[in-house]
Amino acid sequence: MTTYKRNPKLNELKTEIKAKAAEGRALRDEARGQKGMTRWETKAQANYVGSDARDLLLAYGYLRGKKMEDMESPFSRPENLPSVKDIIALANEHFQPQEEESGEEYKAALDELIEFIKADFKAWRKTITMNAIEREALRRQRKAERQVA
Repeated sequence: MTTYKRNPKLNELKTEIKAKAAEGRALRDEARGQKGMTRWETKAQANYVGSDARDLLLAYGYLRGKKMEDMESPFSRPENLPSVKDIIALANEHFQPQEEESGEEYKAALDELIEFIKADFKAWRKTITMNAIEREALRRQRKAERQVA
């Protein structure tokens, strides 16, 4: 897979990531001084910003040629997965070809990137699902051993 390290759009993406991180920190700091429903709403907003930042970071990693297993924990919860469609849209938005590529080569490189993201995401999803199943089986086994003892 081709990596696009000297891509000015990657710098734009980095700037967006830093802006989301700053926004999330500001919201968490704001929530500390609040009580009740207002605090809950601020924390929910911070979680939403964090989800956006995660998608941006994953798109950035894919544009740099990284695999999901290098970017995310293998112990992520299967129900807490990022949206592959959002990641592909962000990668597509910030994808820039090498200078020597023609329009057809650009399209082929973009298609290659999208297929790479889909295949890698599918493999990673399978891995974390299996890890979750194994953790649950181990938890039940330990619980049964405690009840016997």
